[in-house]
Amino acid sequence: MFNLLLAGVLDLFEAVVCLYCVCIVLVTHFSVCLALTEVPSSIPENVVRLDLSHNSIHHLKPRDFQGASGLRILNLSNNNMEQIDTGSLSGLLHLHELDLSSNRLHVLQYGVLEDLYFLSKLQLRGNPWVCNYNIHYMVYWLRLHPGVRHSGLLCQSPLEYIDERVEDYMDSYNRECPKDRQLSSPDQNQDTELWGTPMELQGEIEEELEPSHLRAPQKYQIFRLA
Repeated sequence: MFNLLLAGVLDLFEAVVCLYCVCIVLVTHFSVCLALTEVPSSIPENVVRLDLSHNSIHHLKPRDFQGASGLRILNLSNNNMEQIDTGSLSGLLHLHELDLSSNRLHVLQYGVLEDLYFLSKLQLRGNPWVCNYNIHYMVYWLRLHPGVRHSGLLCQSPLEYIDERVEDYMDSYNRECPKDRQLSSPDQNQDTELWGTPMELQGEIEEELEPSHLRAPQKYQIFRLA
C-alpha cells in the first residue's frame, strides 16, 4: 500500500534530495535546503517560485538567474547578503514578488531593478539601509513604479536618520540640497555686477588685442544672443 501511495506522489511531485533531508515540491516550485553560498546554476525554465532563503548567499552576481525567465516569486531572505550587482536580476521580466528581507544590504546599486517590469511586491525589512546619496536610485525607482508595494525601507544610519522612512529622508535632502550647494563667493558676485557694463566691454577689447598665446585660461565665457 505504501509503495502505491509513494508512486502516486512521485507522479505529481518532484523529489529534491539534499544532504540530510528530502524535499518533495511541486514541479513549478523549487526550494533548496542546502547551505548554499551562490545561486544554483541551470534553474529549470518552468520554475515559477524559487525559495533560496536561509542560505549563505552573500553576493548576487550578473546573470545569476540567467535562464530562469519563468520566475514569478523569488525569496532571497535571511542570506546575510551584502551586495547585489547590476545585472544579477536581469531576465526576470515576469517577476511579481521579490523578498530581500533580513539581509545586510546597505544600498541597491544603480540599475539592479531595471528588468523587473511587472514587480508588484518588494520586501526590504531587516536590512541596515544607509541614508545617503547612494540610496536615491532605489527611492526614485519606487516612485516611478507606484504599483510596487514595498515594506521595511527604513534608515539605519547615520544616527540622525535611524528608523526614519527613506522617503522622508529623501524629502528632507531635496529641501536642504539647494541651500548647501549655493555658491556665493565674493568674486562671483562681483563678476555678475559687471555684466553689460563698459568695464566688461573694455575687458573684451583688451583680450582681443592680446596675442592668443599670452591669454590666461578663461574660467567662463559670456555669449550674447541678438
